[in-house]
Amino acid sequence: MSRVPPPPQPPMPPPPYGQPPYGGQQPPPPYGQPPYGGQQPPYGGMPPGGGYPPPAPGPGGYGMPPQRTTSGAAVASLIFGILGCVPFITGLLAIILGIVGIKKTGDSHYSGRGLAIGGLLLGLLSIVLWGLLGGAGYAAFVYGRPAREVANQFARDLSVGNVAAAQAKTTSKIKREELEAAAEKVKAWGVLQDTTLIAVMDQSRGKNAVKVAGAAMFPNATGGGVVYELDMVKEAGELKIDGFTFTHNNEVVGAGTAPKSSRASPSSRPTTSTSTESE
Repeated sequence: MSRVPPPPQPPMPPPPYGQPPYGGQQPPPPYGQPPYGGQQPPYGGMPPGGGYPPPAPGPGGYGMPPQRTTSGAAVASLIFGILGCVPFITGLLAIILGIVGIKKTGDSHYSGRGLAIGGLLLGLLSIVLWGLLGGAGYAAFVYGRPAREVANQFARDLSVGNVAAAQAKTTSKIKREELEAAAEKVKAWGVLQDTTLIAVMDQSRGKNAVKVAGAAMFPNATGGGVVYELDMVKEAGELKIDGFTFTHNNEVVGAGTAPKSSRASPSSRPTTSTSTESE
């Protein structure tokens, strides 16, 4: 006698949504999805809600580095160093402010160290240049004083007709009769009042040659001062006049090796900035 198989069982209905399947085990979630009933753990410090991580704290615990301010002393030092127009004053200010700016920019809150260094260097350069110019001017003044004194006294001797005294100040290139003729014309202008002269070395005539030029003031010389020029040389340690000219209203009075400017143009009027020699 054969056994009859039992009838088939109907299929089990699926579990409700969100419930584990029959048997108590929950299938793994799809790749990249959070597990059922929970949230995906943060990865690499990312916050659960997405977005970007907060910025790392900077120095002092702040999120952004502190803003730097340009040092005012550094800027002022550079400005004074560039100007340098007032002798020694602007250069000295540039040096002082440059030192202050360098010290100030040692603080991380201030910038402009390069400006301070530049102003300091320009200030030092200004001091050196003005010192050289001042020294050269003073040396020229001191060196030219004997020549100016000789020129002043020579013009005075001619204006009063003292030909012998005038000849004692000249070389043999100037004849006595030339001095007498010059004295007659200069005496007509009156006694010399003052001279304004500048003296420089004349390398074109030798290492001991000096050029003197300027103006001579006479009471009767109308139309302004008389242009006065001299060539001098040193003989036996003394400055002697090698040639001279007085130019007034296109009239030239002179003798010896007349200065070049007078030979080229009798009416020339050189402009000079000089010291004054008077008795």
